[in-house]
Amino acid sequence: MFFKLLSFVLLFHIYMSNVYPEQQLKLLMNLSYYCIYVYTLLEMKVKHIYLQIINDNPKLLELMKYISNKSGEDNIEIISDNQVINTCNRDDSNLSQLIPDYCKFIIYSDPEPRTSTIINKKIIPNTKNIQRELFNYEICNYTFISFDLYIQNDLKQVNYDLNFFFNGNNYYVVNNKIDKYVVCFLLYSRHGVYQKPENCKYKINIIDQNANMVEVCEKDFIYLYKDHYEIIEVIHNVIDNNQESEENKENEEENEEENEQENEQENEEENEQESGEENEKSEETKNSSDESYEKINN
Repeated sequence: MFFKLLSFVLLFHIYMSNVYPEQQLKLLMNLSYYCIYVYTLLEMKVKHIYLQIINDNPKLLELMKYISNKSGEDNIEIISDNQVINTCNRDDSNLSQLIPDYCKFIIYSDPEPRTSTIINKKIIPNTKNIQRELFNYEICNYTFISFDLYIQNDLKQVNYDLNFFFNGNNYYVVNNKIDKYVVCFLLYSRHGVYQKPENCKYKINIIDQNANMVEVCEKDFIYLYKDHYEIIEVIHNVIDNNQESEENKENEEENEEENEQENEQENEEENEQESGEENEKSEETKNSSDESYEKINN
């Protein structure tokens, strides 16, 4: 039966190509269009039914999430010196003991249950007190148009794409803090370029979700919220405060010096006045003595 059908199709193709070549081409194009249309329609219908089932059955969603996590599989990356030095599971009883004190942050990876190709990445900077609530997260309602890192080497300035969504890894998670340690980790893990966070100097050009162009450097960090982000210049503020305190100290020292000089001048003036008064008194006593002497002689 199959061979008969195949033979019929082949004969029909030969006949149409020889007798009606233009009609055959048009027919093939229409068939291709309708096949794509039917396939797309079926895919959308199946996805709609799937999402409806998931939304109506939250327990089923949790079950699928549990299966996708593969209970017992490591889902935490312990980061140090731009590398993953160890992995563990969030349910490990000795989780805090597995994280060394010099570790700057850890990354919790959670596969998206609705799409198995997306893994949400939650950055947890406070590694000393790991609580289960820290693993709860929400996804940001925005993504950056571009996130380009620029580093000046000996010869030229080199740029690297460090967008927070890359190869299915999604860092657009609420409360994620992107500082120089995270930037250097992403640079090394994606492009194989090692930079020591303590000494790294870089510039980042961001085109955000509203097409605003923003520039940050290694002294800033980016804090992601649900509907917006914030750039915080902590080190800049500290430097400004230190400069202000130094200026205040210098001003205080200058004021003290001026006060001392004024006091010295006042003391000198008082001494001069006192010495003048003493001289006047001495002259008066001298004159009075001379007058009394003349009276005695007379």
